Amino acid sequence: GGDLYDVRHLDDGRSVIMAGDVAGKGLGAAVLVSSIVPVAEVLLRGQGDLVSVVTALNRQVWASTDPVRYATLFMGALDRASGRLDYVNAGHNHPFLLRADGSVERLDRGGMILGVIPTSVPYDEGEIVFGQGDRLVLFTDGVSEAMSATSEEYGEERLADLLTRCVACDAQRIVERIHQEVAEHARGTQQSDDITLMVLRFVGADG
Repeated sequence: GGDLYDVRHLDDGRSVIMAGDVAGKGLGAAVLVSSIVPVAEVLLRGQGDLVSVVTALNRQVWASTDPVRYATLFMGALDRASGRLDYVNAGHNHPFLLRADGSVERLDRGGMILGVIPTSVPYDEGEIVFGQGDRLVLFTDGVSEAMSATSEEYGEERLADLLTRCVACDAQRIVERIHQEVAEHARGTQQSDDITLMVLRFVGADG
């Protein structure tokens, strides 16, 4: 498959969260997926700055793949003591932040996908601060682009609406509800893409 996700705990008290999607299927996509996470970890330990890390990853993906291969990537660094999440979104589906009060925000700061051009491209870094009980929902386009029997996409608006109805759900239940609703939407069709979901709930400092 071409989806990737990972959580790594660094020695400096941060947890790095990644989700992404590589264009295409097969061995080429699998090799690129398997290389992005370890390269990102090495860069993070050496530089720490997310914009610099994602910029270096862009050059790495461009240099190591053919012209039709590229990747989207969301990378966030959570300070476990303060609840602050710094992030860069390189063309990936915008994750949703479900606040404990039921409001929904989108994490949309970043820039273009990885591996399209070799030169340095501008990436913006975003920041949020988790409150206790807030949940971060990361997903790939296998969720949002799941097709119904009448060729209608599930879409991100449906996903956001579902999250507002899941304000009392824990992380595992949110995953289950999304899978259920996407499967119901796509009933009678073949799954056309990988589906990856990751939900993280902030329970307090180092919780």
